[in-house]
Amino acid sequence: MSGIAGIVHFDGKPVEPDLMRKMIAVMAHRGPDGSDCWVDGPVALGQCLLHATPESRREKQPLTNDDGSLVLVMDGRVDNREELADRLAGKGLPLRDDSDAERVLRAYEAWGDSCPGYLLGDFSLAIWDNRNQTLFCARDHFGVKPFYYHYSNGLFAFASETKGLLACPEIPRRLNEARIADYLVNSLEGVDKVCTFYEDISRMPPAHTLTVAAGKIRLQGYWEPQPQPELRLGSDAEYEAAFLEVFRSAVACRLRSATPPAAMLSGGLDSSSVVGLARQRLPKESPLLTFSAVAKNTIDCVESQSIEAVLALGGVMPTRVYPDEIESFHEAFDVFEKRQDEPFDSWMVIPLLMYAACRRQGCKTLLDGVPGDEVMSLPGQYIAGLLRRGRIFRACSEAAGMAKVYADYGYSAERLLGGYLRSALIPDWARRLRRRRRGPRIALQVAKEAMINPEWAKRIDLPARLERLSVSTRTPISADLQGLHAYALRSAYLTVGIERYDRVASTFGVEPRHPLLDKRFVEFSLSLPWSQKIRCGWPKSILRRASEAFVPQGIRWRTPGTNLAWLFSAALIASRYSQISEFLTQQTPGLARYMDRGVLRNVHAEDRHRSDKRDRAWHIFSLGQWLNNQTFD
Repeated sequence: MSGIAGIVHFDGKPVEPDLMRKMIAVMAHRGPDGSDCWVDGPVALGQCLLHATPESRREKQPLTNDDGSLVLVMDGRVDNREELADRLAGKGLPLRDDSDAERVLRAYEAWGDSCPGYLLGDFSLAIWDNRNQTLFCARDHFGVKPFYYHYSNGLFAFASETKGLLACPEIPRRLNEARIADYLVNSLEGVDKVCTFYEDISRMPPAHTLTVAAGKIRLQGYWEPQPQPELRLGSDAEYEAAFLEVFRSAVACRLRSATPPAAMLSGGLDSSSVVGLARQRLPKESPLLTFSAVAKNTIDCVESQSIEAVLALGGVMPTRVYPDEIESFHEAFDVFEKRQDEPFDSWMVIPLLMYAACRRQGCKTLLDGVPGDEVMSLPGQYIAGLLRRGRIFRACSEAAGMAKVYADYGYSAERLLGGYLRSALIPDWARRLRRRRRGPRIALQVAKEAMINPEWAKRIDLPARLERLSVSTRTPISADLQGLHAYALRSAYLTVGIERYDRVASTFGVEPRHPLLDKRFVEFSLSLPWSQKIRCGWPKSILRRASEAFVPQGIRWRTPGTNLAWLFSAALIASRYSQISEFLTQQTPGLARYMDRGVLRNVHAEDRHRSDKRDRAWHIFSLGQWLNNQTFD
């Protein structure tokens, strides 16, 4: 992980070197191991570097090619290093050094704006091509690395964080009020992959390139999850062997680290599997560092028991964080609050603690197990898809199995089938008509539940934003089962979740690594028959079977249950509640603009004695604090 930034004045106005240094300086937490800038008249690029891989210790950016006609800045990691080096050699472009940045710059020399299609890994990058006065930018397949940009009046600027762009005085600081609604109405966060809290700043969508030439922008996708030809093998054993080969590769390439390799370990199947494979890969004298959030009393906590079961297998150096240790991380929370570009979601407390603990141990990279559910199975989509295609017996069988797996949630096969049957059979035109009729009433209800000021809801046209969300997230009835899975992996919710991990991790100079978002692993998962993804109601069936050698059986066949997220969120809220209480009683005018004044007056009284409701108070507090800490035009 690093921080990158750049400015191009297409009107020929020179860039002040101090401005580029300032844009990089405000993101120094992303790259504490050095920084540099390149300025040439109206063009400037800069990078602050994190030594995340062994090769990055010898890396210098901005990086130029042999004749100086190309200049690159990159935040990223290349995972197909040897394959890419061989391809480049075949094109007559030998590498000058062993860095990932050199490989990417040479790839652009070889394939131009098609080069992202030859890269595997996590990256956001920009290349100034002086030969045709063009800025070429790209973002990785799932948006693991962030890229924000602004364009107006001949000025194009980009940065890894919005604060990098806001350091440029020419960029307006106008608040995008609709994004406030997205924060207050949780589902609206997935409305798109481009908007930000600032009207004049956008995100580049994942798997896109952005080319700027003569003051004109061209945004173009280069990849998206697509249905794959179904993989046909002779037995479960063959499927499991093929699965493990791809999974091992995805984990192994993310263990390349300049500091001791480390991984988050929850009690779930996904992170336990990542830890199990990583432990197998590392030599005995170099144990894997693990970081876990654990309950103080493990007797009644299945998640904590599962963590201890994985640790008991050995080969790791564990760090455990307990809820009553929240106080010792107050400095970390303070640092995050000062640096955050968006209001903080209390459900990200555990990742924040894990990244902070990781940095305390001197680690700069941390593997995790997200988002296994989305990549390896979609139980609901599967049953609905079976019903649409008339496979009633199979749908009933899977619903019965799912009811057993999720028995603790009170589901029955009949209830599941009824819900999915409605989803499967209602045609698109009927859905649209129903939404149109119910839209205003639903918007009023949503505004009430989210405590939104009704007048402000009208001003931002909340019903239209909810309709936009509904259209963008509607599952296409015509898609086949493989297509349903691919469609789900294009969701903006996945992008939003991954970007949250980057925002939290970057605060502490840690690079998040997601093996389950390896492009090869995702495409392999999409190619699997559904009988390998879901069987007898069990999601991720192939992982449960294939991980027998390195994950305890109690974890592999554990039914879904509560996790520790709320326990730690509650501990944070309790430790800050006097501050929250004081804030809520002050009734800040800026917050009242967006939220119902009557509700704000009552929140503190209603929630102060209800631990299960205090997260509502935190949600309001976090938004208010963020608004108070920003300066808007």
